[in-house]
Amino acid sequence: MKRSIALGIVAAACSSQITNRSLPEPVDGGGWAHLARVDVDAIHKSIVTLHPAIRDPLNPSFASNIDVAYRRARAAAGSAKSFLDWRAVVNGLILSFRDEHTFIQFAAVPARARWPGFLIDGRGGGYVATSVDPELPGIVTGDRLIACDGQPIATLLHDQLDSREADWSKVPEQIRQAWRLFVDYDLAGAVPLHTCTFDHGGRSVDLALEWRVIQNVDMVQRTAPLLRRPTPRRAVSLSIRADGTAVISLGSLGDEHDLQALERALRANQTTVRAAPSVIFDLRGNAGGNSTWGEVYAAIVFGDAAVEAIEDPALGKYFRASPEAVARLHEIARRFAAEGPDTAKVATYWRELADRVAASPDHDTKLFTDYVTTPKAPKAPEAPAPSARTSPTFVLTDAGCFSSCVIVANTLVKLGAISVGEVSGQNEEYGEVIGPIELPSHLASYWVPLSIIRQHRDQLGGLPVVHAWQGAMDDDAGILSWLRDMASATAR
Repeated sequence: MKRSIALGIVAAACSSQITNRSLPEPVDGGGWAHLARVDVDAIHKSIVTLHPAIRDPLNPSFASNIDVAYRRARAAAGSAKSFLDWRAVVNGLILSFRDEHTFIQFAAVPARARWPGFLIDGRGGGYVATSVDPELPGIVTGDRLIACDGQPIATLLHDQLDSREADWSKVPEQIRQAWRLFVDYDLAGAVPLHTCTFDHGGRSVDLALEWRVIQNVDMVQRTAPLLRRPTPRRAVSLSIRADGTAVISLGSLGDEHDLQALERALRANQTTVRAAPSVIFDLRGNAGGNSTWGEVYAAIVFGDAAVEAIEDPALGKYFRASPEAVARLHEIARRFAAEGPDTAKVATYWRELADRVAASPDHDTKLFTDYVTTPKAPKAPEAPAPSARTSPTFVLTDAGCFSSCVIVANTLVKLGAISVGEVSGQNEEYGEVIGPIELPSHLASYWVPLSIIRQHRDQLGGLPVVHAWQGAMDDDAGILSWLRDMASATAR
């Protein structure tokens, strides 16, 4: 089976992974306004010089939209008077791109926040209380939130969080980011909300909110599971359960050493895995990396012929040929080369790609088409290739499965795996993310995509699964029991 290397170099952009750093004293007379302006300028420059959509003939409004977003952010920066104002400006600019491959990671956060003694999590098409203080009267974990201050919760979340804390146009982000409504860093300001109504065992309960201060390090521990980005991340491993179920855990596609070790384990246990009563590909919390590993593992489980039969004609991969983009491609190659022999082939791919882009005859006037993924003519319909798997196979996702994780999930579903768990994150046309690029203020770093990968909407994820899990997505024992029962019912 021939494979081309296609990477999404993605780090999880979530508050559970940032470190506390003391906030700097504002400088240059303009204070926080000055910091906001120079950081906005830096982000804008990176987008203009690196982002492939600037040259995309199929997205002609991208450049003008970026200009509008930049001018708005520049104007807002002039009013920044605090760290929270600065954060709102730069975060708002990043979110304006509506593209999760353009993201920011803050290096500094306030040491303290306030909350009402509970958070909420997206589950079952609604929002339930979680991390509830045991002394909080009237509600318990799992109670469904209906409204706050007279506003339906769905409306309130959209109005308060969209373009400020999350991209609310994407269902997975509505699931992952809802907790932010009940975390407030402005300790001196008016409380955000006063009363919320819950469904408590079929009975409506009104809860008067009492906001209390909490150390941010404690809040991070509470929010990590809600973001579907556990710390430490889930393993990359194979385990055979007592009942014969094979669980292939893919917590990341970013560590070549671990991924190669998993390949060896699967090959050593190939007969057992193929004959297992059920196989579970666990992709929860996987924020991307090298998607071609999905084909490797799928071929071991389903067979080479089955994987080759589902390969779609490539829709094309396109890069900017700007000097800045070429330099970043070489930077990726050097980074992989420095990691040692496990990533030597990956480094070679990026180095050769950088050289090809640099030699583009159109320079930066048009997008460069990577010849490895040049569009091909559609194949004639063929009879389905026989699969080495006859018993149920499941692909388990959550809203944290993003980027290359979505590509792997799609591959497995095409091979007959049943999608279960929670709607996955929504992938983007843009990939090959480069970063971290540090802001001039040193208060955050950001990432920018370098390529366009043409994909049909149904391949971008963010769509319902066949069987939805209604509980917490980190309930390992409950999910495994649920899938074991489902496998038994499917096999009958």
